[in-house]
Amino acid sequence: MKNTIKTFSHRGYTGSIEVSLEDKCLFGKVLHVDGLLSYSGETIEELLTTFVAVVDEYLADCERTGVDPQKSYSGVFQVRIDPELHRDAQALATRRGESLNQFVTRAVQAFVDDGQAARSTVVRKSGRNVVVQNDPICLDASKTLEFSAQAAQLDDLYTVGAGTLAFARTTH
Repeated sequence: MKNTIKTFSHRGYTGSIEVSLEDKCLFGKVLHVDGLLSYSGETIEELLTTFVAVVDEYLADCERTGVDPQKSYSGVFQVRIDPELHRDAQALATRRGESLNQFVTRAVQAFVDDGQAARSTVVRKSGRNVVVQNDPICLDASKTLEFSAQAAQLDDLYTVGAGTLAFARTTH
């Protein structure tokens, strides 16, 4: 089985590899930077050459004009979370036989793949009722549902993906 390359990489920048059947050519753009840095070619080798040239030209232009070049994403970022959530995530990752990094990567990927950012649900306790509400960042109008099914027995309520309610019951 041959290795399939889906992107190019040069000097910390990533470029797409795309095909135009209509124009019978290959083209691409430098990803994750503002503005359009595009390139084209008739062969993969030519496309790679033009990608490298566009990145080098962009960096030279930034240096000439005194502008800091935008960097493509490195895949490394720091996240600040509640220490208890950190502990719980590490414990769950360990039980699943994976590192915390693998666990978080998989969780973020699932969230992005499912489009959950646009339809997450906020769950909270309101007196003896449980309130289920679309997240305020949701593109749709926010909807709220209240129910009292043994809500007094619920300790912790969490923000969860659409269609899922997760909470811990007390042991009174």
